[in-house]
Amino acid sequence: MKLLVLSVTSGEGHNAMGKAVIEEFEKRGHQAKMIDYLKPSSPLRSFFAQDFYFFTLKHFPKMSHKLYLDIANRNIHEIPSKLSAFHYMTNGKKTNNTVIKEINKYKPDVIYCTHVYTACLISKLKKAGKITCPSFFIVSDYTIHGYTELTTNIDYLLTPNSDFDKLLMEMGFKKEQLLPLGITVKTKFSNKLNKDELCEKYSLKKNILTIMLISGAVGFGKTFELVKKITDLNGDLQLIVVNGKNEKSFKKIEKFIKEKNIRNIYNFGFVNNVDELMELSDIMIGKIGGVGITEAFNKNLPIICSTIPPFQEYDNGIYLERKNVIINAQSIEKTISALENIINDKSILSHMKENIEKIAKPNATRDFVNFVEEMIK
Repeated sequence: MKLLVLSVTSGEGHNAMGKAVIEEFEKRGHQAKMIDYLKPSSPLRSFFAQDFYFFTLKHFPKMSHKLYLDIANRNIHEIPSKLSAFHYMTNGKKTNNTVIKEINKYKPDVIYCTHVYTACLISKLKKAGKITCPSFFIVSDYTIHGYTELTTNIDYLLTPNSDFDKLLMEMGFKKEQLLPLGITVKTKFSNKLNKDELCEKYSLKKNILTIMLISGAVGFGKTFELVKKITDLNGDLQLIVVNGKNEKSFKKIEKFIKEKNIRNIYNFGFVNNVDELMELSDIMIGKIGGVGITEAFNKNLPIICSTIPPFQEYDNGIYLERKNVIINAQSIEKTISALENIINDKSILSHMKENIEKIAKPNATRDFVNFVEEMIK
C-alpha cells in the first residue's frame, strides 16, 4: 500500500502529524512519502505560511489575533474573497499543478492531508472526479479551523473527538465521513516508560513535584523570566526546561544555574526525547498547539498555558479549560499562582489527570492506520 501525505510547513505541527502516520505505515511494511504543498513550487507562499506567519505572531500578536477572529467568526458558508489571503494561498496554478503531477506519478492508494490548504485542493479534485483513491483530512487542533467547510468532498475527516460532529455536519459533512479517532502523533508518546529508570538516567529526584517548561521548537515564551520566578517558589520541586532552538534562552539559564548554584533545574536545548521528559513530569508549562497538547495528553500530563495563545491555540484554550485539563493562565503571574495552588493542593493535578483520561486518544495513529488497512482490504 502506498500513502501520500500532503502537508504545509507552518511550524512543525502539520509535518509532525504526517511523519507520525508515515512512521506507523512503514513499520507495517507499507510505502509512504510526504510532500510540502508550497515549498517546491512557490517559495513566496511558503514564506507567508512559515516565516511571515511567525514574524507577525511574535511582533504583532494583537493584529494576528484580530485577523484570526475575523476568520473564525465569519459565516461558515461565506465563500472567501478572491482578494483574501486564503484564496491566494490555495489557488496557485503552478503549486496545484505540481501536486497533481506528483499524485499522478506516485499513484497513491491513500492520500492524507494535514493542512486545510491541501485538503481544499484534494476536495476539489475529488469533486471533479480526478482522484479516486480514499482521501483523509485531519483537524489538527481542539477546534475547527476556518474554511474546513471547503473540504467536504474529502472522504473522511479525522477529529479530536465527537464533540465537533454537530458543527461539522452544519458545515456540510455527513456523519459517516467523521472519524473521531484523535490527533495523530508519534506512537512513542503513547508508550508507558519506567519512571524510576528515567530518573536515574537524567539524575532527577524521585517522588517530588516535577515541572516541565517547554518553549517549543522555535523558542517562544518568556522562558528565563519564568525560570527565575519558579525558583522562588516554596516547596519540594524540580524543573525541567526545554528551550528548543532558542540558544539565547538556554545560555541565560545555564549562567543563572551556575551563578546561583541551583541544583533542581535541568536545562536542555533542542531535544528529541520529549516523550521521556514528559514521562518524568507532573505538570507542563507550554504552548497549546494541537500536536503539543496531544503528545502531553497521551502521557496524561496536564498543561499550564503561560502566554496569550495565538490563532487556533486561543480556541484550544477555551475548549480545554472547560474540560478542566489545562490551566489557561496567559501570564507569568497567573502561572506562578497556579503552581502555588498545585504545590498546596495535590488534588488539583489528580483531578486534571482524571479529566485528561476522558478525552485523550492515545492510540489515534495506530487506530487510523488500522482503519486504512481494513478499508483497503
